[in-house]
Amino acid sequence: PLPMGFGEANQQKIVNVVEFDGNKLPLIGDIKIPCFQKVQRIKGTLEEILAEIKTLKAVNSDAWLEITYTGNEIVTELRSKITSEIEESDLKVLIVKNNKIYSHTLNATVELETLASLSEEGVFQRCLDQNNIDTNEQTLLMDAYRQILVELGNDEEAQG
Repeated sequence: PLPMGFGEANQQKIVNVVEFDGNKLPLIGDIKIPCFQKVQRIKGTLEEILAEIKTLKAVNSDAWLEITYTGNEIVTELRSKITSEIEESDLKVLIVKNNKIYSHTLNATVELETLASLSEEGVFQRCLDQNNIDTNEQTLLMDAYRQILVELGNDEEAQG
């Protein structure tokens, strides 16, 4: 069995064996499962992360890695720096978390916005913008959306 996630990186997998022999009490034992694919979490500054990768490379590790950058400086090319560090090794980086970039991006928001503070058209416009819809198509889709809203409004008035 493989670990189901990086939270299980340091867990020893076992199978419980229960043997019954007539009227005697059951014999209970464990069989340790060998680790077929090592997974490992690395957390720290860029220097700490790169040092840990060098250590893993030195022992020819083939671990799958989850890397979390926790340093204070903003490292914009974190993934590419890590990728170049694992070249010519069997290491595989599956997840890179850059908490500083996430924090910086979230704090850059000047005004918090909630769904309730947007109009129906505003929500639809955000959806169009987020999906990179062409300006001409946006106009057509917005007109169609407005028409649907009017129709829905008429149906509610007729039913009410």
